[in-house]
Amino acid sequence: EEGTFDVIISNCVINLCTDKQAVLDHCLKLLKPGGEMYFSDVYASRRVPQTLQDDPVLWGECLSGALYWNDFENLARKVGFHDPRLVEDAPITISNKDVQQCISEAGQGDLEFYSATYRLWNLDSTKLEPHCEDYGQAVAYKGTLPRYPSGWTLDKHHYFEKGRLVLVCGNT
Repeated sequence: EEGTFDVIISNCVINLCTDKQAVLDHCLKLLKPGGEMYFSDVYASRRVPQTLQDDPVLWGECLSGALYWNDFENLARKVGFHDPRLVEDAPITISNKDVQQCISEAGQGDLEFYSATYRLWNLDSTKLEPHCEDYGQAVAYKGTLPRYPSGWTLDKHHYFEKGRLVLVCGNT
């Protein structure tokens, strides 16, 4: 039922869906206001050409459906996840010779893939700033999360150490 989920967790599934916008849109509808989608998936350094998207070997390796980073962030904002946050990312090393050959033969030898984890929230866009700007806001983590008594990571750019004042934008 719409608006009933606090959290949606996904691991390397969205890249296998052909209509990523519909998936994100439906997830947003399922989340309660303030609810979070926390997920890891495969991303590409640029748009994956159609010939590689259609390749069954790359599909089986979860690479064909990888979204270009910027396309993903724009798509997330378009459906209503207005402040996507990258938590962590790492390059994917392709060691399968068939996959390497397929990518090289398509003239895409410099195409890079990454595993990345994002956080998306169902937030009221009228209360968000369009960009992260420093207006002098600051927060201090009190250490009240039981599993994180000494510090807590919000995203790749925000680690909150207990008792330490940290400058943040209004969205954070």
